Amino acid sequence: MLNANFSKFDLPNWLLFNYPDGVWIYSFVSLMIIIWNKVESRMKFVWFSIAPILGISAEIGQYINIIPGTYDQFDLLFCFLGSLLPFILIKKNSRKENLKL
Repeated sequence: MLNANFSKFDLPNWLLFNYPDGVWIYSFVSLMIIIWNKVESRMKFVWFSIAPILGISAEIGQYINIIPGTYDQFDLLFCFLGSLLPFILIKKNSRKENLKL
């Protein structure tokens, strides 16, 4: 059996602790954009906002001590980035591939 000793890599803290928050929001929003592409419904905006609302409100809840955990401003930053980047990247690519948001 392999011994997974990741301490040898000495990864930066933001990559270990903040990046995953941004990535799951980015992934969820990207998937919703792909699923709801070309659908004319206001419901798609509800689906687009689920992960950002959960991630950002969890961090704010930790900040005001109504949700257990440790508030981290970089988690909040990565949540915002993960929420916005899918729209920026897909909008940029939509000009090339004629996707519709």
